[in-house]
Amino acid sequence: MKNKKIKVLQIFNRYQEYGGEEGSVFRIAGSLKKIADVKTYESKTSEILSANLGKWKMPFLMQKNRAVLLDLRALQEKENFDIWQIHNVFPGLSVAVYELAAELQVPVMQYLHNYRFGCAKATYFRDGAACMKCRPDAFMPAVLHRCWRNSLPATLSMVAAIKRFWSAGGIDNIRAFIALSDSQKKAHVDMGFPEERIHVLQHYLACSEVKECTPPASGDVLFIGRLTEEKGVELLLRSWARVDAKGRKLRIVGKGDMLGRLKKLVSDDNIGDVIFEGFVAKERHQRLWSRASFFVAPSIWNEPFGMVILEAWQRCRPVLATQLGSFPELITDGVDGWLAAANVDDFSAAMQRALDSTDKYEKMAERGFSKLKSNFREDKWLYEWLEIVAKI
Repeated sequence: MKNKKIKVLQIFNRYQEYGGEEGSVFRIAGSLKKIADVKTYESKTSEILSANLGKWKMPFLMQKNRAVLLDLRALQEKENFDIWQIHNVFPGLSVAVYELAAELQVPVMQYLHNYRFGCAKATYFRDGAACMKCRPDAFMPAVLHRCWRNSLPATLSMVAAIKRFWSAGGIDNIRAFIALSDSQKKAHVDMGFPEERIHVLQHYLACSEVKECTPPASGDVLFIGRLTEEKGVELLLRSWARVDAKGRKLRIVGKGDMLGRLKKLVSDDNIGDVIFEGFVAKERHQRLWSRASFFVAPSIWNEPFGMVILEAWQRCRPVLATQLGSFPELITDGVDGWLAAANVDDFSAAMQRALDSTDKYEKMAERGFSKLKSNFREDKWLYEWLEIVAKI
């Protein structure tokens, strides 16, 4: 492989709603094109569901999507890819993709963006707290709680697909698993994945030189993300209610199924100085960042990787985050951000420290920006990706 341009087929089932994982997949494809011949094979869940009888066909397609398998077989015969880099096959591409790769003797690199192979919901999170009751050989808790899409038939279909992955030997042909953090790697080792084949390759983010890195001393506190339970916005609001913000604003940017509940909490508890911005297009984010002193990442699940932290450092803003998942691997408490336990007492205390640390914002922002430039560069990521490929 060293003497030719590597040919890579990226395989990705897009989700019904755009999220960070999808953005990462296409950013990775763009970067790999600098060193490899890359093509992407994709489908979209919403298109499958909207097709004739799509909802009723989905349980069968999750097991074996014959049209997809025919496409991939033809692509491989035509292009002779060196590697299939699989990001996600659930639900529509089917787990039989792994079986086809084994049949065609194509090495597979599996990106671990979440916890899908051990959790029907892919998050290890249920009812407001971490939940790791399921195992690859025991998914009854997921079935009892209807974890995927809050539907018994849907959950049964997902569980059947995951169990096929483990029982049909698909894992044996995966030469390398790419975890996004040490914490995510550990979760997959505990799940039963071979530790020696799991490589930690953190995401990257381009940044340009900045003329100044000075957050406003009395600026806003900013949250940008999906308004879903695991993102911890309720924790954020209850913590905000306890601090002395001295008239500063908490701006919450995003949409999601928690919006109504969060607005009701603000109204019922009379929580002041909270502004729900709704969805704001990326090109309009600059005005939000320019008014922010620091960013908050109050997630209450084990985030596989904190891309929002890199984005905050890119904007020269320190970050207050929970000490869960990958966040402690990125943030050094008191240096380029603050870390707190995911409970109201600890998080509100850390938020008060952050609000009171006006004289430290500039130095903390500079350290975060410097860390981003040093540790999360695209060229570093490409070099480490090639090192993983060399071991296949």
